This record gives sequence, C-alpha cells and structure tokens, in this order.
Amino acid sequence: MVPFLAKELQSTLTGLLSSFIKREELAKIKTLLQLTKLDPQEKQIHVPLKHLDIGFSTKQALQKASEKLQENPVKIVEFKKECVSLLAMTYKKMMERSPLMYPAVRHMRSLDPVMIVTETESATAMFEKLLQVLLNAGWCPATECDKVLSQYKAFSLDVNTNHKAEFHEFVYSFMELDEFSSRYLSVKEEYAELWNIMKCLFTLSHGQAAVERGYSVNKDMLVENLQEKTIIAMRLVHDAMAGHTDEALPKDLKQHCRGARTIYEMYLEDQKKFRANHQREEKKGALPGNPESENKAAKSNDKR
Repeated sequence: MVPFLAKELQSTLTGLLSSFIKREELAKIKTLLQLTKLDPQEKQIHVPLKHLDIGFSTKQALQKASEKLQENPVKIVEFKKECVSLLAMTYKKMMERSPLMYPAVRHMRSLDPVMIVTETESATAMFEKLLQVLLNAGWCPATECDKVLSQYKAFSLDVNTNHKAEFHEFVYSFMELDEFSSRYLSVKEEYAELWNIMKCLFTLSHGQAAVERGYSVNKDMLVENLQEKTIIAMRLVHDAMAGHTDEALPKDLKQHCRGARTIYEMYLEDQKKFRANHQREEKKGALPGNPESENKAAKSNDKR
C-alpha cells in the first residue's frame, strides 16, 4: 500500500547509493525530498574506486581475470568507472519514474502506525502537507482540513498514551492497515472526519476494491474478465454473510446451490439465443430496444 511504499523505495534507493556514494553524503539526506534531488553523477560525492562496492560475485570474477590483466591493470580501473556510471544512470532512471516524485506518496507515510508512535512530530508535519495536497486537488475544503488536522493530532496523542504497543507492533506484510485503523477510528465519533479522509486515501492505494470493508468482496476472489452479474452476485453473497464460520446454511440455500450448475447452463443458453437474435436483427437493420435503430425507423416513418 502507498503508506509503506515510500519507506520501501527509500530503503531500495539508499542501498543502491551506498555502493558508490560516500557515507557522509548519504548522512546528509534527511528527507525523501532530498533523496529525489540528489545528483548521482556528481563525481565529488563518489567513493574512491578502491572502495567501490561491486558485490562478491563481481569481485570473484575480477580476481579470476586478474591474472590476464596483470600487465594492464588500467582495465580494472576502467571497469570500475563504468560500474559507477552504470549505477548512477540506474539510480537516475529509477528516480525519473519513481512514485517518490509525487508529494502524496511521500506524505502518506503519516498513515503508517509505526511512524505515528515513533516519529510523531514528523508524521504530523507530513499529514499536514498531505492535507495541502488534497486541498489543492479539491478533495477537501480548507475548513475541513483544519478539523481533520486537529483530529489527527488528538488521535496521535491518544495512540501514544493508550495504544503505543499495538501500533509499534504493526507489521504491514501480514496485517491490513484499513482494518487495523478502523478499530481505533471508526468507533469514535470525534474522529469521523479524519476517518473519512483516511478511507479515501486507503482507496487510492489498491486495485480492486479490497480495502472498502463492508461492501467489497475478498481481494483474492476478484480476477480479470469477470462478468457484471458475477461480480454483483459475489458482492450480494459477501454482504449477506456474517462469516464462513458464523453463518448457518438453510436447507433451501443448499438445494439452490446444488442446482446452480443447471441455472448457469440455462443462463448460457439464454445468452446464446440472445446473441443469435441480435445478429439476425442486426442483419435486418432494426434492433429491438436499440435507440439508434428506433430513431432511424421513426425518422423514416416521418418522411413517409
């Protein structure tokens, strides 16, 4: 999800930079914005070639080739220069298309439960900038932004006072952020506006409506090319059930499920007949129920 994307990208990009950029230069990078503005091709910030981290496999390959290159060691130096150039260009290309270039991605870290309790001031500052992004995009009016920011500060204080351990132990790799957040926000009226904004932000970071608890189906059930009626049926079933362990299955429902295959085959047959009729009518040039064909027919009648 987007609230954790910036952190993961920062870790990946910093790891790449550490192989050819001086440590003291990396230590100067305090924010994600500074990371996006770094020029990796600036030679003054590169480590000496003898300290270049090219990895164990490459070192081993160079050692095996060193016997052939003893008379002309400059080739190894040239190889390392090319490595630095490649790493710098790789970083530059990654950053050109990186989501970190978008302010919303950088500031959505403020929704990370761990950051709320470990870097409260930074999280609050990021959330304020995130609200500015929403304000500029017309998603949230200025008066509501003030209220939401106030609720976020109150929520951060409440979390650090009463739920610090739970938030500190949050692991996004196997815990759902939207479900976790709803435990503390959706049940309290004083956080209503904050929760509405957070739900909108959560929705930005997923693909197929798995985040909207209460009216979506399981994300594992949604695949490509589903028919409209299939999705509607799945949502109806999901909304009607309290859970696969709590719901009692009545006799008539079981009988209906046993006949589901027959109903499906009847549906396919109806679709086949509909397409055949559609093709026949299309050849005649007058489709029943087709607004365009009806308009054409009406105009021809008027002329007569």
